Amino acid sequence: MSVKYTSWLLKSLGEITTFIVCLIVRLCNVNKFDLSALVVVGIFIIIIIIVDVYNIYTAQSMKAYSITNYTRKMARKLGVVVKQSTNPDKKIDVYRKSRKIASVGARGMNDFPTYIRTRGLAFAKTRRRLYKMRHEKDRHTKWSNGWLADKLLW
Repeated sequence: MSVKYTSWLLKSLGEITTFIVCLIVRLCNVNKFDLSALVVVGIFIIIIIIVDVYNIYTAQSMKAYSITNYTRKMARKLGVVVKQSTNPDKKIDVYRKSRKIASVGARGMNDFPTYIRTRGLAFAKTRRRLYKMRHEKDRHTKWSNGWLADKLLW
């Protein structure tokens, strides 16, 4: 989820919460309602909103991954075929000689081509450099999951 989207969501949540509090105070002053009952209703409404925001965030981060042309091109170079992963936690399944050899790429995490599309090439190159530093230990063993992720997604 992008920072811009997250900040908009939090700002909206804050505005809705403020509106609900003002509405409760106004109802109490105008209609002489019991304040505690309205506070309970207001808290309930705020909880519902928070759950909805969480569901939106979860759906956004777990949407289906679309295999990029970059990944397909890298797969051709390696002599493998990539398909949507059958594992809900992974982006792609890698096949070699019609046999599945790995599921790579954590769903919900970005990769080099995704960063290029969403944030630009300079930012993507920085993220690639940091990814390679972070995964230095597991990206050099040929045909391992780490190696495949490095070659196909970064």
